[in-house]
Amino acid sequence: MDLNRRKYFRLTYPDSYRPRIKIYGGIYQIGQVSERGIVMLIPELPHYKIGAKFSAVIEFADKTQLKLAGRLLRIEGNKAIGALSEPIDFKRINEEQRQLKLKFPAYKPH
Repeated sequence: MDLNRRKYFRLTYPDSYRPRIKIYGGIYQIGQVSERGIVMLIPELPHYKIGAKFSAVIEFADKTQLKLAGRLLRIEGNKAIGALSEPIDFKRINEEQRQLKLKFPAYKPH
């Protein structure tokens, strides 16, 4: 088994097409999603600790909203990496990838 392969496919968003997330009393952008995790772009997050629980609502470009919950795994500069308690449906991930390919023909998933 390739140790560098991830268990879940990650979908990385271009700057101009990022979903928004309502969390910790603010609205921020999402840099990446997978079925079990998200990378949130949240400036100045020093008062939250690794392991802290969160609940949030993510809104995709097509206005679909999902409620999420999980825990913070890491904080790296303005990136807060979270593990989700319940997965994002794989159909939703596929739809996001399809939309990205339509809007950005040169898009290559990571």
